[in-house]
Amino acid sequence: MNRLVRPLGSMGFAVISFAVIIGMWTAFVKGLGLNPYFAKTPSAVWQWISSAPGASQHRSMLTAALVVTLRDAALGFVFGTGAALVACSVFVLYRSLETSLLPVAIALRSVPLVAMTPLLVLVFGRGLLGVA
Repeated sequence: MNRLVRPLGSMGFAVISFAVIIGMWTAFVKGLGLNPYFAKTPSAVWQWISSAPGASQHRSMLTAALVVTLRDAALGFVFGTGAALVACSVFVLYRSLETSLLPVAIALRSVPLVAMTPLLVLVFGRGLLGVA
């Protein structure tokens, strides 16, 4: 019995969280009177992908975009992890390099990514390298 309580509690929490997010989304769109052309309710999104005219094309479009997003995210994760492993290995092997570069790394970490995005786009471009 105890083995079931924890997973069921976790699933219940997930269901409640999902319901709260959907409720807040709907309340936000309807409560602020947002233009339906720009802000869709969850039911409108569900209708668009399930029963609207061209729903199969909409699902195909979303699936294609999901594949691109997952590819870009996976590449960014793999290369970012690799770069972090190289950087930490270099820092461990060369303490003088760590002493001189760690303050710069800490300063860069304190800058929000949103503020650094224009600089990253200038350096890496808008292609796959810049996204990853």
